[in-house]
Amino acid sequence: CLSFNGLNNYIDCGNLGIISDDFTFSAWFKTSSTKTYNPIIIIDGNTDGNPQLRTINNGKVQFRFYSGNSLESSIAYNNNQWHFAVGGIDNNGKYFLYVDSLSQGTLTPNRTLNWTGNTKIGLYSYTTLAYFSGLIDDVRIYDAALSSSQIKQNYIAGLNSMLANGNISKQEYNERINALAYDN
Repeated sequence: CLSFNGLNNYIDCGNLGIISDDFTFSAWFKTSSTKTYNPIIIIDGNTDGNPQLRTINNGKVQFRFYSGNSLESSIAYNNNQWHFAVGGIDNNGKYFLYVDSLSQGTLTPNRTLNWTGNTKIGLYSYTTLAYFSGLIDDVRIYDAALSSSQIKQNYIAGLNSMLANGNISKQEYNERINALAYDN
């Protein structure tokens, strides 16, 4: 896991080029930030259609295209606990967003996907620089839209890893696993 101070550190993965029309971003994050933009994974070209997975000032997780509409979580996740955020575009061309394996819905984008720019973890450099404040772990970019069952499997695998590494307690692990049993 990497710690981001919210002031000046980030990872530049370079220009990955066009991944595909359907793709998935995923990452574990932990933050208490109320910053307007708290970027997790961004294609940072400041071009209409660049995909972005981030938290925003109300603590909600957001997936969007630059200059486009947004799909947001229904509740805040800036409670300084580990969360698993997954956003992307499905094979029908719609945004999807999951947090802790729970679907936050889908939405038809009002911009066209654009892969212009470098892939950055923890930095959004529009008019002013916005850096992630908190911890990010296990960042993944898939060249396909993950299914809800794949997202759930990755969430469980991540919980297993978090427990093994001491990042969550056995009690929290059990609570999260039990909550999955009630998710329909």
